[in-house]
Amino acid sequence: MAISLPSENEVLEQALSYFRIQFPAEDLSTDSFLGLLARIFAAEITAWNESVLIADNESPPNSKTSSVGLDNWAFVFGVSNGKGGYGRRGEFPASGGTGNVIGITGTTFTNGLTLIDSTTQIIVTLAANVFLSPAPTTSLVGIFSAVTAGLAGNLPAGSILTWQSPPAGANPTVTLINPLIGGEDEETDAELLDRILFKIRNPPKGGTAADYRVWAEESVNALGVSNGIDRAYIYPLKSGSGSVDIYITQPGSGQTRAAIGAMKLAAVQAYINSKRPVTAKAYVKVPSMLDANWMGVIVTANLNSPSYNFTWDDGGVPFQPSAYNTGTKVLTMSSCPALAAAVDVGLLSGIFPTIAYASTNSRELPYILTVVNHTGSTQFTILEDTLTPLSLDFTNDKVNAGSPATLPILTAILDYINTLGPSRISGYADIYDFWASNVTIGNLAQIASNAVDAAGTPYIFNIPEVGEQRSTGQFGVGILIQNPISANANDYLTFDMGTPEIAYVHFGKMTLFGA
Repeated sequence: MAISLPSENEVLEQALSYFRIQFPAEDLSTDSFLGLLARIFAAEITAWNESVLIADNESPPNSKTSSVGLDNWAFVFGVSNGKGGYGRRGEFPASGGTGNVIGITGTTFTNGLTLIDSTTQIIVTLAANVFLSPAPTTSLVGIFSAVTAGLAGNLPAGSILTWQSPPAGANPTVTLINPLIGGEDEETDAELLDRILFKIRNPPKGGTAADYRVWAEESVNALGVSNGIDRAYIYPLKSGSGSVDIYITQPGSGQTRAAIGAMKLAAVQAYINSKRPVTAKAYVKVPSMLDANWMGVIVTANLNSPSYNFTWDDGGVPFQPSAYNTGTKVLTMSSCPALAAAVDVGLLSGIFPTIAYASTNSRELPYILTVVNHTGSTQFTILEDTLTPLSLDFTNDKVNAGSPATLPILTAILDYINTLGPSRISGYADIYDFWASNVTIGNLAQIASNAVDAAGTPYIFNIPEVGEQRSTGQFGVGILIQNPISANANDYLTFDMGTPEIAYVHFGKMTLFGA
């Protein structure tokens, strides 16, 4: 419980008041004996009070508890660190990526060879030897794991990796077929506090829904290594009397959260089988994130500061790219006189316009690119090399105006959607462990409006006509949620056709327009 303690000045005034009553004729000035003694008392008592305040902040665990204090509480209450012990979850590298290893027949790629991604920040290693044999074999599937720990190592399918020391005869790059998944950042204080409080509020009881969640999230494989489950959602009786369905997710974005392989699924099942009551029927499953049930988000807003304004007006509609030259970095797209005019201004002022390139094969968020030259109104020279390694889709990729506010706003929305759990519509979800499962227009508007820069200034001034229904194809108002059929102002309600759905954003389906 929070306590209130006097400040050093307040203690000093109390000490001086005491001396004034006890010794009315004595000097209480700053340099007098009693004045100095009062200041010594004030400093000493304040030091004691600070220790009291620290102790109060540390117990019981709360939002003011220090990182060290939270680590200690996690150990005391037996909160799993995911490695067979107790405490904070540490960084964990991604794994499970696959890609075609290409070279001339006879080339050997040895376990441990390293690659880097297009940002040069993520190091990846070949997890098993690959020998291109017999003739005429020039390509085999390799298995890859991240050396760089953390969420950053969760590279999506389509990522281009470059060998750091390729063997003779090797193609210099590998394109991931299956993504690297399961990478985790070190647990934050807020995340650890949530787990501590959950453990305190839900002590082990021999098979309650809360027990199954704890067991799944703390589960380790046969080698004692964490299974990397960041959240378990419990549905008692969903599969009949005496049953418990446990739907698990792992760290990551979009469909990666449910891309849990059979081996990991079996490892979690085995761990829970070792804990559950013998009469219970426990089923570990993954929620539904079907390719056909994707969603997207379109935000149209008035930005809050000239420094965040769009440098050209896209008219609230996307433009269609049709070609990209990796040598000259020239992007060809549907005619855009407004962008050409903005480039001309940039050639005089040195302040060039930016575009937001939405890639449907690469990631949910658009890439912000600087346009430094143009030929006519259809060919534009890009400053960055970002598009060069990507697998571009000139049917579904889109281009619109970019802003310094684009990524912060859309990232905040994506982070929100990535925290949602499976549909609760069946009525079997644990009633004592509430999680949100639907994407609402109201929440999207609130999250976008709450996004702030480093100085605490909101990026958005307002979002006009939130919730207004618009005709198909009229993008420019409020917040719209896309689906494979249309874009509208309806909430996205998750379903359960036997397996509860989790909402996710499709690659290249997040857009910010200016109002």
